[in-house]
Amino acid sequence: MADEEQAMPKSWEKISLKKMKLQVIAGDTLDADFNRNGRFSNSQERVRLLYVDTPELKKSHKGKDPKLGLPAISFLRTVLSKTNSVLWADQKNKTGNYGRLLAVLEVKGHNINLALIKRGHGYLNTRYTWADGFKTYART
Repeated sequence: MADEEQAMPKSWEKISLKKMKLQVIAGDTLDADFNRNGRFSNSQERVRLLYVDTPELKKSHKGKDPKLGLPAISFLRTVLSKTNSVLWADQKNKTGNYGRLLAVLEVKGHNINLALIKRGHGYLNTRYTWADGFKTYART
């Protein structure tokens, strides 16, 4: 089994993104219209992908690197345009800074958080929690 086809934890909440309005904010962040009102109205609709950090487009404490950040955003937009996108959220560690949902994105059986790292769009980030299969992430 390819690393990107890593099984998601069964105890985590599965959230379908089917027919949901989505907006990519950064290579590791997106907005999802969870309440389906046609707009992104609160911080609870912002999703921060777990275990991955991508380059910033704007000035931040981590610096700014549009040359590497733009491909990460493009990759995330491309995978989200496919059907069968789902988020997996750990009920024990559901939100992070600013009330954002912390999740793993799965598209057609592939772990997109891990794919971002494998394709060189980001790096392993354990700021919020350690991945159960963190060695898989660290090897990429």
